[in-house]
Amino acid sequence: MRGHGYDTSIASGFTLIELLVVIAIIAILIGLLLPAVQKVREAAARTQCKNHLKQIGLACHNYHDTHGTLPPSRIRDQWATWSVIILPFVEQDPLFRQWDLSRTYATQPVAAVRTTPVKIYFCPSRRSPPSLTRNNVDGNFPGSAGDYAGCGGDRSSYSGELDGNNGSGMPNNANGAMIIAESRLTGSQIFQWRGTVTMVGIYDGTSNTFLIGEKHVPLQVLNADIGDGCVYNGDLHRSLGRVAGNGASASGGFVFDLAKSSRDMAGGTERYQRIFGSYHTGITQFVFCDGSVRAIANTTDPVLLQRFAGRNDGATASDP
Repeated sequence: MRGHGYDTSIASGFTLIELLVVIAIIAILIGLLLPAVQKVREAAARTQCKNHLKQIGLACHNYHDTHGTLPPSRIRDQWATWSVIILPFVEQDPLFRQWDLSRTYATQPVAAVRTTPVKIYFCPSRRSPPSLTRNNVDGNFPGSAGDYAGCGGDRSSYSGELDGNNGSGMPNNANGAMIIAESRLTGSQIFQWRGTVTMVGIYDGTSNTFLIGEKHVPLQVLNADIGDGCVYNGDLHRSLGRVAGNGASASGGFVFDLAKSSRDMAGGTERYQRIFGSYHTGITQFVFCDGSVRAIANTTDPVLLQRFAGRNDGATASDP
C-alpha cells in the first residue's frame, strides 16, 4: 500500500519590507549614478559643440582662401548673414543655391530657406534643430535659430545696430573680425558686396582674436527674443553677432562680459542681448581667427575679453 507523504517545501518570496528595502537601494543607486550620467552627457555635448565651432572656423578659412576676405557678419542691414554666406563651405551648397543674396531676408523667393536648419549652427547643450524663432522676433518671417555669433568687436568703436554703416553702403568702423560688408544697392536690391576684413588685417594676431563664439540666449526667452533672432536675418546685429569688453563710450561704459549662467538677464536687453555665453557649466567656447577652439571661463576679466574681441587695438592677452 502506497503511503501518503507531505510536501514540506514552502513557497519563498519577498516580504513587503524586503521589497521596500530593495526599491530604496535602487533609488539610492540611481541618485548616485544620475549626476555621473549627466556629466558624461554634458562632456559629450561640449565636445560636439567644440566640433561645430571647429567646422565653422574651417569654413571661414576656406571662404577667405576663395574670396580673399573673411565672411562679413552680414551683407547689409536686413540682408543675409555669415550663416548664409558660408553655407557652401559647410556642405550646404544646395541650400545656398536657393538663397538670392541680392534680396533681403524678408523678400526671399523661396520662403523655406528662412526656416531650414543647419545642424552645426546649434549647440547640443542648448537645443537641437529644428528650432524656429517666434512670431514678431523676425517680423512676420520666423526663421531658424542658432547658437553661434560672429564677434563684432568691443562696441567701443561704433554705436547702434548698423555697426557704423550709415546707409551709404560704406564698410563699418567696428573693430571685430566679423563685421558688415561693403555693399551697393540698385533700387531695393544689392548689386555688389564684399567683405572687408582679411587675415592680414588681424593686426593683434589670429591666435589672439575672437572669430565666432557661443551667443548668450537666456533660457527664459529662448526663441522669443530679438537677441535670439534667426541666424540668417541681418536685420539686427544682436541676432547674428556679439561684442565683448568694457563697451567704453558707445554704451555709457556698459560692461559686456560673459553670461554667468543660462538664465543671466542682468543689465536688461542692453547687456544680455549683446554678450557671449553658453549652457555649458562655467565656460563659453570660441573659435579664434587661427581656427583654434578654446573654452573661456565665464569669470574672465572684461579687459581681457576686450583684447580678444578687437582685431586691431594693439593689445593682446599677454599684455599687462
